[in-house]
Amino acid sequence: MLFLYGSYNGLLLFENSIIYILWNPVTEEQTIVKKPSTVSTRGFFFNPKTREYKVLYVELLLGLSFQFTLYSLATRCSGKIAKCSHPPWVKAPVILNGALHWVVDRFYYERLYRRSLLFSESILLFDMNTETIRTMARPGDQYGTRVDNTYVHLLKKEGSLCFCDTSSYPSTNFWVLEDYAEEVWIKTHAINLEPLRPCSSDKPYYLRSAPNIENDELLLIWGWFLFRYNLKFNVFKKFKMGDEEKEGVIFNFVEHRNSLVTLRTD
Repeated sequence: MLFLYGSYNGLLLFENSIIYILWNPVTEEQTIVKKPSTVSTRGFFFNPKTREYKVLYVELLLGLSFQFTLYSLATRCSGKIAKCSHPPWVKAPVILNGALHWVVDRFYYERLYRRSLLFSESILLFDMNTETIRTMARPGDQYGTRVDNTYVHLLKKEGSLCFCDTSSYPSTNFWVLEDYAEEVWIKTHAINLEPLRPCSSDKPYYLRSAPNIENDELLLIWGWFLFRYNLKFNVFKKFKMGDEEKEGVIFNFVEHRNSLVTLRTD
């Protein structure tokens, strides 16, 4: 079974345990790449300097660090790049400002290093031009202290990186990275998710996915429902996506915009 991992420049990336498929649904151009057995995918992008598409892998090394490897669709060759001590979350990255952005996987990080993840190192960036890695701070009230990245999401809105924190249910807070160079976050919204609760259970529920914000509208997958939440007018619409009695069914969706981009570099 193929899993839809992400979308970039009009291309969709599907994967399973043995292959990747990059496909343009408009032109129907596609390419199939054999997937290494020892790594997991963390993103794909277009390098403007070399003018080629690349798939980004990550693998755990014996020395308790993570090795990033790039696979070029143009040369069909792979090459290792800098090691990184911060494991990225499995979700597809947010791509903007020439970089791939992930929330750092707190559970993996703390299990490996036996120490707490800090606010100042909670977001991982991969620069597409220089192909280098660094961390940056997430928003919050206690920089430099232990952080919980379990129920947070990175989004984008009008070219800006956004941060959504649902850990203090039912309150949900949104920040926008106002100054990218200085890492200055501004809190823009605080909403109450209680009216969106999918069922009457007292057990806290958390967002499974929170894609990009368009026209002040946030798309949420929560339980078996899709919500369209308007941040400006504080109203929402609810759509049921499937039958909760079906086991093993996982809903996922990605933002996608059609294009005529080609995988060829000639």
